[in-house]
Amino acid sequence: MKYSGKVTKTGDSKAIRLDAALFKHVPEFKLMTSVCASVVGPGCVLISVDKESTESSTFDPILEGFLSFLSGDLQHNFDKMEPLTADLLARAKSLTADITYTDEDFE
Repeated sequence: MKYSGKVTKTGDSKAIRLDAALFKHVPEFKLMTSVCASVVGPGCVLISVDKESTESSTFDPILEGFLSFLSGDLQHNFDKMEPLTADLLARAKSLTADITYTDEDFE
C-alpha cells in the first residue's frame, strides 16, 4: 500500500509529512517516538520505527520490511497459500545449486 506525503520545512530542518492513514494502518507507527530512514536505492527510502534504542544493533530494516510485507500478505491472502511440496523444494534447490556462500556472508 502506498501513502502520499510532502517534504516541508520545520524550523531549520526539513520534514516529511505523511498521510494519517499510514499511522492507522501500521500499528508500529502508532506508538513511535522516533524513526529511522535507510536509503534502499536511488529515489527509494525505507522509513522504519527506530528499534535501535530497544533492540540490538543487528536490526535490518530491509529484512524487517520484507517480513512485515510477508506477514500482511499472508493475513490478506491466506486462501492462496500452497503447501511446500517435494517438487517445489527440488525446483528451489536446482535454482540455487550454483550459489556458493560462507557464514561470513551473513554477518
